[in-house]
Parts: sequence; structure tokens; C-alpha cells
Amino acid sequence: MYEILSLSGSYIRGEHGGKTGGLRVCLSSSDGQIFGGGVGGLVKAAGPVQVILGTFQIERKKDGRNGVKGDEASLLQKKKEMKLLEVET
Repeated sequence: MYEILSLSGSYIRGEHGGKTGGLRVCLSSSDGQIFGGGVGGLVKAAGPVQVILGTFQIERKKDGRNGVKGDEASLLQKKKEMKLLEVET
């Protein structure tokens, strides 16, 4: 069994129903080794967890050449300022 030190990540929903992003986990073994990586399946906690969740709307701007586009610079800045999902044990 491992202790969950942190579980964090984000997902962004696409215009056509898809999503991008993922979760990352940092674990500690009973002998003190710490390791982590991307989550590819189920993560089950053996004890209580605290979940912090946030959402935001992506700003849209009109582009005269090809219609409405997302403001990528604004999105990148918001991703840096806000962790969308954080779970701690």
C-alpha cells in the first residue's frame, strides 16, 4: 500500500465534446521512497481525502478571418494561476 501525497491535474472540454488534460499523482512507499507520474486508471484511497475543485469559462474572441476563437494566451495564464483539481490525504 502507498500513501497518496498529492493528486492533481486538469481537464479542458473541447468544442465538440472531447476533452484534453489528465491527472498526475505523487506516492510514498512504506520505506519512504517517493515517486509519481501520470494516472492511467483507477486510484483508490484507503482513507479520507480532501478535494478542491474549480472551473472557469474560456474567453472567446471574434476573429474576422475564421469566426470565434479561444484566447490561447488567456487560457495559458489561467492554467498557471489555478489548479483545477487537487486531492490530498
